[in-house]
Amino acid sequence: MLKTIATIFILIQLVLFTGRLINKLLKNKPSEVMRQPAYILVMVSIAALFLTFITYRLDASFWWVFGIISVFITQILVFMNWKNIKLSTIPNIIILIAVIFGFSIWSFENQVKHEKEALFRDFSLQSNYVYEEMLEELPSPVTNWLMATNIVGKEMIQIGYLEQSGSLRLEPDQDYADAYAIQFFNLKNPGFLWKVETSLMGFRVVGRDLYNNSGGEMLIKFLGLIPVVNESGGAKLNEATMQRFLGEIVWFPTTALSDFITWEEIDDYSAVANMTYQGVSTNATFHFTEEYELDYFETLRFKDMDDDYKTPWQARVLNHKEFNGIKVPNELEVSWEVDGNNFVWYKFEVTDLKYNNEVPLKK
Repeated sequence: MLKTIATIFILIQLVLFTGRLINKLLKNKPSEVMRQPAYILVMVSIAALFLTFITYRLDASFWWVFGIISVFITQILVFMNWKNIKLSTIPNIIILIAVIFGFSIWSFENQVKHEKEALFRDFSLQSNYVYEEMLEELPSPVTNWLMATNIVGKEMIQIGYLEQSGSLRLEPDQDYADAYAIQFFNLKNPGFLWKVETSLMGFRVVGRDLYNNSGGEMLIKFLGLIPVVNESGGAKLNEATMQRFLGEIVWFPTTALSDFITWEEIDDYSAVANMTYQGVSTNATFHFTEEYELDYFETLRFKDMDDDYKTPWQARVLNHKEFNGIKVPNELEVSWEVDGNNFVWYKFEVTDLKYNNEVPLKK
């Protein structure tokens, strides 16, 4: 919504100042016009407005730079000729608001970029492969699951990347909003960075979940500027983000063989995964179908960091797909148990999944 409104006012400003220049050129010799400082500023403002419009429509992250330049120059011209073009202040106010939010999004993206670099700092890939003998000491349901994923003979997954497309909501009485997310994983030194973009009442919302060095962070910003959720550290959040990492190894099944994860069999089709890393411990229960594909996993998590109790949290698999020769869940729905009811807050499909050398670390 804001993008449409801002685009309209950028065009209004572009038309106003271009029209003013053309009118002046029609009434005077071009050489005379070009010698007037005010009209040199008009031409610069037109160029800045044009670049603002193009880069804004192309979603270039730096569009706000041209935007602030165009607002600054056009407002100087407004003050120089207030009587005739004072109404141009109104489009400038709208454009400036969009510029502020544009800068905020750029700042958010820059923050995420640095956090991704920290996630993979001092990391180097090693060539290790999965052998059937490595599965022998695991509980039988886990062994059967890993065999069904086709990881035997494949390279150990050390880093990963995925893209998700789906819909989410934060409360049971809300409508679902479309969401798109990308996520980077460090499977060797456990960590992930999840970046999501969605909308609220037609306005852009961005978010980031981070798990690194056994610490968790959650950040959601309305229009990239106004924090809706901003949580960092603390035993509850650290455990919750570790639980999420543990559940999401389903996309990287070789991680089930890691030293920081141990398994306990419950029955022929379920097992508990226990994870301990850097002094933090947690667990989740994995349930499998008769074909030993993952059916769902569940655990008890703190839904809100102010809660004194844990809430049942579950991710149920709706479909599987093969990526890079490995069969993993690609359609899931994630839910909390709220007041005895199943509250599905996120439904999504994994549209892309990459391992090791294929991970786009520069993205």
